[in-house]
Amino acid sequence: MPRTITTGASHVRPLLLLRADEDVRVRFDLLRGAVMVGVAAMLVAVAGWQAGSWRVGAAICLGFGVIALVLHGAGLGLVRAIRPLTRSRRFAVRHAALHLVRPGNQTRVVLLAVGLGAFLLVGIRAVESNLFREFAIALDERAPDLIIIDVQPDQTEGVAGLVERYTGERPRLIPVLRARVTQVRGRETNLDSIEDVRGRGSLAREYTITYRGALEENERLAAGRFWDATPSAVPEVSIEESIQERFKINPGDTVRFDVLGRSVEATVTSVRSVNWRDGPPSVSTT
Repeated sequence: MPRTITTGASHVRPLLLLRADEDVRVRFDLLRGAVMVGVAAMLVAVAGWQAGSWRVGAAICLGFGVIALVLHGAGLGLVRAIRPLTRSRRFAVRHAALHLVRPGNQTRVVLLAVGLGAFLLVGIRAVESNLFREFAIALDERAPDLIIIDVQPDQTEGVAGLVERYTGERPRLIPVLRARVTQVRGRETNLDSIEDVRGRGSLAREYTITYRGALEENERLAAGRFWDATPSAVPEVSIEESIQERFKINPGDTVRFDVLGRSVEATVTSVRSVNWRDGPPSVSTT
C-alpha cells in the first residue's frame, strides 16, 4: 500500500501565486529609471525649444509634473473611497468595486491619463478664448461694409457717384501712398544710409502714408503739435506712438522717405496715439 503524505499545499490559494502581494518590495529597475529620466529631459528640451527659453520650458514641464501628481493623488483617494463597496451585498456593485481596487489594476493610470487629457482640452480652450479676446475688433454701426482699394484720381468721381447711388451716402476717400524710410537724423537716432536703416529691422519696411488736415476720432495727440489745414512751407510728418517707442524718433527729428522713387525729407512735428480697434467710419481708400 502506498503511503499517503499530507501537506499544507492544499491550503495555499492559487491567487497568491498569480498576483504579487502589495506589501512585497519591488527592486528598482535601472533601465526603467534611465528611460524615465531620458523622456523627462526630452520633454524639457522640446518645451524649451518651442517656448524659446529653457527656463520657461522647465517651468512648463514642472507644472505638468505637479498636475500629474495631483491627479495621481486624486486617483488614490478615489480608489480608497470605493473600498467599502467591496463588502456590498449587491453582487454587481461588489464585483465592480473588487475589479477597481484589485492589486495590479490600472485604475490610477487610466484616471491620470483622462485627467491629463481633460487638462489639455481645457488649456486649448482657454488659449482659444484669449486669442479671440485679443484679436476681436469692436466695430460700431458706422463701420464700413466695403473698402475699395486702388481708386485712381480720375476715377474718384465715378466711384463716389456709384456708391452714393446705391447707399444714399457720399463715401469718404482717403489718399494713400507707399514709402520707405531711408534716413533719420535726430537727438537719439541717427541713421545716415539705407543700410543703417535696415539694421533697425522693421523700420526699413514699406509704410502706408497719407495726408490730411486734422486728427481722426480714434486718435489723440501724444507729443508735439498737429498742423492745421493750411499748406506748410516745409514738409511735416506725424508718426504713430509705437514708432517713437521702438526707434526713438521724436518731434523735431528729420526723416527722409523714398516715395515712389522721389526723395522727400520731412520734420517730425507730432506723435499720435491711435486706437486701432476703433477705426474711422465709412472709409474708402484711393
